Amino acid sequence: MVYDVQNHTERDYTPHGNLTDVGVTEGSFREAVGLFNNVDDLQAAIRDLEGTAFPRQDISVMGTRGELEKVFGAPTVPPELAMDNADTPRQAPSRPEEQNIGRSAMIGVPAYVGAMAMALGAGAITFPAFIGVAVLGAAGGGAIGAILVKLFGDRYNRHLEEQIKRGGLLLWVRTPDRDREEAAKRIMISRGGYDVHIHEMV
Repeated sequence: MVYDVQNHTERDYTPHGNLTDVGVTEGSFREAVGLFNNVDDLQAAIRDLEGTAFPRQDISVMGTRGELEKVFGAPTVPPELAMDNADTPRQAPSRPEEQNIGRSAMIGVPAYVGAMAMALGAGAITFPAFIGVAVLGAAGGGAIGAILVKLFGDRYNRHLEEQIKRGGLLLWVRTPDRDREEAAKRIMISRGGYDVHIHEMV
């Protein structure tokens, strides 16, 4: 039994349903999904995937706190409820070097502090959005921007820690053929991923 945080009920859970390694149904796609219990392993898997046969737009991680709460009723989610769920919010992964660029640029964005602070409070900021706004608004400097950067980083890291305690961080990558299915699984497992499997999503 698992606890459904959205409906506040317990239900039976069969891992990964009846997914089999067969052809793709029209209008659907297949992807590998894996679970990670620390950020370093997750980032290493993403780097390896991008460095082989997987374009970045085919790789995704769990969405923001606010997005998860809208779907599941809580900002962190047991992975078994989210990993094979087509409604699970996702976002593009960000590289550590991009996070540093975004944080540095944000220090020079005092005009954006108010809007970013409100979005931050709502748990609605993704790292790609954060970086985009930071770069677009990078002009001048200010201590307020530095404070916001720290606030954002602390909140984001806290969210990751809470999700790890809840069961782990999820990583998905689209796999258009059998060879890339095997490659994705091999990369995830080699980087510490577990419960790695292929599923079909509509």
